[in-house]
Amino acid sequence: MPAADYARKGSLTRRLVYVAAAVSVGLLLLEGAARLTEMRYGEKPVDARSPIAFQQVPVKDPYRDESGRRYIQNGEWPGQQVPVEKTSEEFRIVVLGGSAAAGMGVAPPASFAKVMERLLNDAHPDRRVRVVNMAWTGFNSAQQARFLAAHIQGVQPDLVLTVMGNNEFLDMVAVAATNAPSAVIAARKIERRLALARWLMPARDAEPAPTAPSVVDRRIVKQRPDVRAFVAERLGRSLESIRDSAAGVGARVMVSSVAVNQVFGWFESPWPYVDYFGPHIESYARLRWALRYEAPRIAVELAEPILAEDPRDPGRQLIAAWAYAAAGDERRARELLHRARTRLEADQDNGGFDAREGVTYAAVMASLGENDAGFETLSSAWRWVDVETAVDRRSALARAWYELGRYDLAGPMMQALVEEGSEFSRAGSFENGLLASHSARLGLEFFDLADRVSSALPSGIPGYDIFLDYCHYNVRGHLYVGHFLAEAVSDRYLGDGEIRPLDADLREEAKLRAGRLSDLPDLRWWAGADFRVERLVYDPEPGRQWRIRQLEDTIARQGQSAIALTYRGNWYAYHPQSIEETRLEKAAEAYRRALELDPNFEAARANLRHVEWMRR
Repeated sequence: MPAADYARKGSLTRRLVYVAAAVSVGLLLLEGAARLTEMRYGEKPVDARSPIAFQQVPVKDPYRDESGRRYIQNGEWPGQQVPVEKTSEEFRIVVLGGSAAAGMGVAPPASFAKVMERLLNDAHPDRRVRVVNMAWTGFNSAQQARFLAAHIQGVQPDLVLTVMGNNEFLDMVAVAATNAPSAVIAARKIERRLALARWLMPARDAEPAPTAPSVVDRRIVKQRPDVRAFVAERLGRSLESIRDSAAGVGARVMVSSVAVNQVFGWFESPWPYVDYFGPHIESYARLRWALRYEAPRIAVELAEPILAEDPRDPGRQLIAAWAYAAAGDERRARELLHRARTRLEADQDNGGFDAREGVTYAAVMASLGENDAGFETLSSAWRWVDVETAVDRRSALARAWYELGRYDLAGPMMQALVEEGSEFSRAGSFENGLLASHSARLGLEFFDLADRVSSALPSGIPGYDIFLDYCHYNVRGHLYVGHFLAEAVSDRYLGDGEIRPLDADLREEAKLRAGRLSDLPDLRWWAGADFRVERLVYDPEPGRQWRIRQLEDTIARQGQSAIALTYRGNWYAYHPQSIEETRLEKAAEAYRRALELDPNFEAARANLRHVEWMRR
């Protein structure tokens, strides 16, 4: 090669070196500038990012002070308040979690956070325990950690209690609708290391995905090793952040595992026949809750018109038979059961029973005390089913064995279905195991709530006895969880104190539930078609304007009755957007007027006591 070529090549090399050096220096300067910017304005969150609109974390204007009270302006329950000046006898608890911890499906006073608060105050009269519920529907642990960091200085808790784990895969499932999860995970790693990458990143990954992944796709995402590793590491970082935030105000942290509904199955949406009865869907929705909540006569009243529309349909026959069996009309139940079974067994191409028919048949047989016969019939009808590949039938089989009391067979099958991740917002042993191991690594207290709940149930399998759907508790479930958490907090942090027995509260709840059927004008207020099983309090979701209209219509129909006044008091006491001081006074006055009209109306009396306690 001529000398001139060597010279040109050397010159080009030097230029490239200079360019590379200049670019490197420029990037280093930009990285330094980005880090200085973060030191002044705060670091952009990486782990808390999400493409989902409802997973965006509000951190501005977290609270405001007025008349010696501090009002929390963000969260599922805006308007929660604590005194600005915290006294020495006061013990404050912050609860973190998703929609189950937030109390979706019940009104605020029925949630386990408030159950726990009442129990702890009764057990420790020398202390003033306040529970601030900072749980938020749909938030994963990273978003909860960020929300806590923005609010903890204003609340000054003594204990941070986490009851989270259901939403850890939610953003990754959403990512899979528009991106490859592996690419997003790689980008997250870069963003965590480089301030410049954090500075350049958008607030969200993308706009909310227009189409959700299919059930099969969701299962695949949750089982991917790279996604599971990412979720595991992020959960650990979230708990570390929560620990550090708590330490900054001298608070301790207790991490709880999460209980879920293991009976909720693949084939349900979320109950058999939910889309089957056309114009009777609302009646069927009320009917199923009447059966679950021990109101069989109401169930019969609702089942009869459904059956009358097509008396030869086996699905309608089974539903009506279930209602009659629960109501004690064994003759009518057996008659309908025989007709349904005869017609179904003629359909040999389908094995006699499809998934929803088999589960309902099992429930009817159990109501009649024919568990063994029901087990024999379904075992024979489904003997050719490949349950390893037919996931919907496997779920139905597990549910049928559960209804028939064969918990030894149902339990392992249901647990396996949970672990498969068919419902991606339902924690299993993977998430609960991570919570336990990370807690041990970080030196945090751990409470195995999932095990405690399972061991307290006769079946050992959490189901619709305490849940509304796949993970949200009914009122009874909130009593269980509130009691177990109160016992753990009392023993570990407050010392001597006796929590009232759970059985006493369960008996009270059953009595209240039975009495409300005559108190309330319509069963849907007691067990609604949208899975809300409420005490006599206002629905906590402000966006559901139709619920507000229904409430106003009910008050108008009832006039100045005790129940109408109680509804009005509940409106003032628990309306989530109301933070005016006078609302509690208005609520108390409404309850007092209700008791003047009906001195035996215990719901008004109980709510009056609660409001007076809130005003302390």
